[in-house]
Amino acid sequence: MSGSDGKKRGRTLSLSVFSVISVCSVISLHFDSTSAVSAAPTQNNQAQTTAQGPQGQPPAGGQQGQAPAPPPKDKQGPTLIVEEVIFEGVKVFSSEELKRQMRLVGEAGLLRRIGQRNVYTRERFQEDAVRLLKYMTDRGYLRASIGEPKIRFVNIADAAKTTGDVPIRLIIPISEGPLHKLGKLTVLDGTVMSPDQARAQFPIKEGDVINAGLMDEALNRLRNYYGRLGYLQFAPTIDFKFSPEVNNESVTDITITLNEGKKLTLGRLEFSGNRRTLDLFLRRIVPLNEGDVFDYGRLEEGLERLNRTGLFNPITPADLVITYDLARATANVEIRVIERDVQRIDFSGGAGTYGAFNLGVDYSNINLTGRIDSFAAQTRLGNLEQVVSGRYGVTLLTARPVTLSFSGSFQRFVFVDARTQQDNQRPLYIQTSGGLIAGATIPVARGRNSLAAPTRASLFYSLNFNSLEDLLAERAINVSNIERSNIRLASLTPALTRDTLLRDFDPLRGMRLTAGLEVAGRAIGGNINTIRPWVDFRQFFPLNQGLFRDEPNVFGYRLRAASIAAYGRPFDARTLSVINGVPIFNRFFVGGVAEVRGYPINSIAPLARVDRFLVIGNNPPLLFSTDVQPVGGDTELIANAEYRAPLLRRLSGAAFFDIGSAFNARGLPVQRFTSPVQLTPPVPNSFLVTQVGPLGGVADQIPSYRISLGVELRIMVPIANLPLRLIFAYNPNAQTRPAPLTLLAPEKKFAFVIGFGRTL
Repeated sequence: MSGSDGKKRGRTLSLSVFSVISVCSVISLHFDSTSAVSAAPTQNNQAQTTAQGPQGQPPAGGQQGQAPAPPPKDKQGPTLIVEEVIFEGVKVFSSEELKRQMRLVGEAGLLRRIGQRNVYTRERFQEDAVRLLKYMTDRGYLRASIGEPKIRFVNIADAAKTTGDVPIRLIIPISEGPLHKLGKLTVLDGTVMSPDQARAQFPIKEGDVINAGLMDEALNRLRNYYGRLGYLQFAPTIDFKFSPEVNNESVTDITITLNEGKKLTLGRLEFSGNRRTLDLFLRRIVPLNEGDVFDYGRLEEGLERLNRTGLFNPITPADLVITYDLARATANVEIRVIERDVQRIDFSGGAGTYGAFNLGVDYSNINLTGRIDSFAAQTRLGNLEQVVSGRYGVTLLTARPVTLSFSGSFQRFVFVDARTQQDNQRPLYIQTSGGLIAGATIPVARGRNSLAAPTRASLFYSLNFNSLEDLLAERAINVSNIERSNIRLASLTPALTRDTLLRDFDPLRGMRLTAGLEVAGRAIGGNINTIRPWVDFRQFFPLNQGLFRDEPNVFGYRLRAASIAAYGRPFDARTLSVINGVPIFNRFFVGGVAEVRGYPINSIAPLARVDRFLVIGNNPPLLFSTDVQPVGGDTELIANAEYRAPLLRRLSGAAFFDIGSAFNARGLPVQRFTSPVQLTPPVPNSFLVTQVGPLGGVADQIPSYRISLGVELRIMVPIANLPLRLIFAYNPNAQTRPAPLTLLAPEKKFAFVIGFGRTL
């Protein structure tokens, strides 16, 4: 029996299921226990459709039952507030489990009132009715139906109101129908895939309850399989044959006819709406060439790559227009895009209870000339950092596309913000640096169409000049003009990145893995030798639908690990600038809103005992200070996790857990630094000797890691595009009473921090 003849045949139901990339999508069915009517469009040799991807199809189960017809647009009137939902006719399902499926017109409650998820309109009810039907058909009640809802006023007098809020009871009639169990499942007419192979895709056996959702997932697997082989018009038909009901159960035979259709190749690939971006570059992104077998999976991958460029509004399978020419066995594709404003100005910064603050302005243009070249400039001003930088990147359309980048920066950074309890005005060190970076990035995937492939390999060369100022040494009485350490770092960094994030800012799903190895050495232009491997992994999962906005709640986490070590001939340091052969500004100091939210920036770091001696002429060394101060670690480990929930239009919230540690995996040896100084009055042959060594027993009083957990409120400031963060953190192992003589400000158990940007 064909699914398009519209005839009644006792208790047999036929459903024509069309591939989502063929002429039409799955049709809606309305049927009762004895009949069913469905209709399928006819196909011409050349037809046009707006295609939906294999996963964009309405669930088969959701189409089995009968929901109310789409309602006309509501007229103006009072706002109907649902105080109670009553289901009529239910025998199998409880009212409570059905109420949990009502997301838009559910019973009033505090959270629902905030999100207006208890306001009844016919359009909103229609969406909830689809959820109710899917819930029932996924549990075997394939012929469930939902009638027109009835409204009963809580207060009879409210029936005359034309404005204001009116409380109502919403009465929903439901017919569950019988429970359907599988009799026989037969697959016919398979050539590309044998009937037995196709039957194996359906995880159901005789006597099992027919789960419409699982059946639909199996059909999607078949659509994907055939779509990757070029069978775009794969259109299986499904025939249901119901047996008489016994004890409200019906044994149902299912026959699936595959209807594979012709194997097609790609005729033309075209773009529309890209007024700025050149077609040539977009073609190099989509991994499907004209004349290839039409692999729909590769076309979907191309849409993901286009979305990751950030050049367009999100592109979905609905933005594909596929035109068939069956006489030539070809299919032409037009991808409709809407270009975004590629120029962006962002403000960022941070402030909080610890006295640190900064404000930054970033400018970026990710498509400067229409050839997917980018330019970015950054300015940061604050009491911890001052930064000016710029970067330009350009893509060369070689056999395997190559992206070249060039950047330069100048920075003055208070990279250790730890201070004494008595003297809280001056930090420990100040680093001033400037340098250049040049790099090249290529996709790991082969082929000319790999421009935006998710996995990429990079190689960067960096040359950086650094001057380090030890402020504590300058506090000695009558000591001035202490020699600074000037460190020249030249490094080569190979790196590997795999990025499938749906978007950069607040991703909804996907992952990003970055790993690299930075090798700095004298042989390539520096004056110090170090090696630093690192890995950073983050992943995001969409969870349940948000209560107040259509965007889902998201769980995300990040794991980061890095280590640094010196090799070869050591650097001849004159001041406390190099620890165990590694520049102190390249050692690891953890903390701040980007790492462990409840602690100030750079505050989590291993400590060392620092003794300072003054040698005046031929006199014996004079000890004038003994401190315990941060010197950074050679290894860092950071883990972050957060549950993000959209709230109002520009407001979202997050619950978070952070843990971070910086420690010395290779131990801390005793080191001495000798620097000529100038005294007042002058004395020849005067030196400042700094000795650094392990803490000993004091180290046991200070944990090497910190934990922070709490909640955030995040507000997107309009016009400025400023993501403002209000962070409320609880720090369970904060050191509220540091050990004596340590150059650490007391940490706080409870912290309120204002920040910008994102941790994940």
